[in-house]
Amino acid sequence: MKSGLGRTIRTPVLALLASLIGLLLSDSAVATDIWTENFTGQEGKGMHGSTALGIVTNMSGITKWSVSGAGGLNGDASLNWWMVTNGVFEGQDVGGSLGYWESESIDVSSNGSVQIAMDFAQIGDGLHGSGNKFEVGYRLDGGTEQDVLTIDSSNQDQFDGLSWTSITINASSATGLTVEISIKASIGDDGWSFDNVALQTATPDQPPVLSHIGIKAVASGGTLSFDVTAIDPVDGDMISLSASNLPSGAVFASITNAAAVTNTFTWTSANPVGVYTTTFYAVDGDGVDFEDVVITVAGFAGGDGDVWINEFHYVNAGSDTNVGFEIAGPAGRNLSPYVIYHYNGSGGATYSPHTTALSGTVDDEQNGHGALWFGVPENHLQQGPDGLALVKIAEGETNLLQFLSYEGEFVAVGGPADGVQSIQVDVSEAESTTVGHSLQLKGKGNAYQDFTWFGPTNHTRGVLNTGQIIILDPTVLLVR
Repeated sequence: MKSGLGRTIRTPVLALLASLIGLLLSDSAVATDIWTENFTGQEGKGMHGSTALGIVTNMSGITKWSVSGAGGLNGDASLNWWMVTNGVFEGQDVGGSLGYWESESIDVSSNGSVQIAMDFAQIGDGLHGSGNKFEVGYRLDGGTEQDVLTIDSSNQDQFDGLSWTSITINASSATGLTVEISIKASIGDDGWSFDNVALQTATPDQPPVLSHIGIKAVASGGTLSFDVTAIDPVDGDMISLSASNLPSGAVFASITNAAAVTNTFTWTSANPVGVYTTTFYAVDGDGVDFEDVVITVAGFAGGDGDVWINEFHYVNAGSDTNVGFEIAGPAGRNLSPYVIYHYNGSGGATYSPHTTALSGTVDDEQNGHGALWFGVPENHLQQGPDGLALVKIAEGETNLLQFLSYEGEFVAVGGPADGVQSIQVDVSEAESTTVGHSLQLKGKGNAYQDFTWFGPTNHTRGVLNTGQIIILDPTVLLVR
């Protein structure tokens, strides 16, 4: 069973289960290496080149393995390679046809069942584009290649950084086995790498492996969705994926599949604000792996849900003008404890400089409410997906009040919205937007959730929006 963040035994039942699994594993055979390759001392060996340089194959002094398929390098103006780089075997911009790596023939005459093991890591964005893939296979006594793994854009995230072991290979009728690896990565900065290749005696009866999920967070009222995946890389057993202690309204159905299984956790309109712990399980006939996942619903803390982002503008035709945002709330509210964090949807981190400090006091424009406008440099609000996080910092506490995004949703990385999925505004601006227009809330109410986004339309910077009517909560009169 794994250890790490969130993986804790919380009940005597789970403690007993962990003990039983430990006994099961202690009785299982331990894999031993028959053949290994970690590319030590082989820096630069392989194929590399470009249109200007030509394609170079450098295998001098190498006897343990070979490379082929030089036509698989794109041969464009940039440098492409399929070789040992920084101590691992990397393939970047390997396209057109496949580039191949092949081990020497490994003696398996005294081994009945074997397995291939290696470490994976993606280069750049990994594998993207039609037909791009990374494959692992083998040949017994030089026969037909048998594939045991294909990695592409649909599954690369679960293999990135993984120490992988193949299914069991029956080699009882063979004397020699050759490990075969091929790649196609036709986009310039993308690719895949592998290291620490080994052929091992097979390790039977291993529990499934639940891919690490990690801490999750969502803004109050938003939607949290993430995939949960488990694999059985050794013996391909049927795996059952399930969860316990789901938050009210969250959905994660139990599902069963052979060798690998994935299901999606979904929680729409996540509420109430708080911290929840849900346990996800992967179970097969050989054991169980599980993870306790902490889910935080961040919302309108400290009674400040009545302060909200009311209007903003980020791009227009020609030179961008009057870029900024508006904060609305009750008259008399001092905004000096409030800060806007500007998040970049590309990667999820904050811009630098990444905050706009608020100031001033909200005036009374309509039924005890008003709005203040804050202009910012153009690079604080760019075309999206980007986001605005409204934060209150007071009395030693930092409370995230809102995390809105436009032109797409994303999960924040760092800052007070770290791990929170943005709530996307369903309107946007473009480079053709008329100068003097903005995106605005309209409708009737006295809190953010009462209104709806409209626009682009004529700005109302610094005052409540046209078509926005403040209605105070009704007073209930009891007549006896």
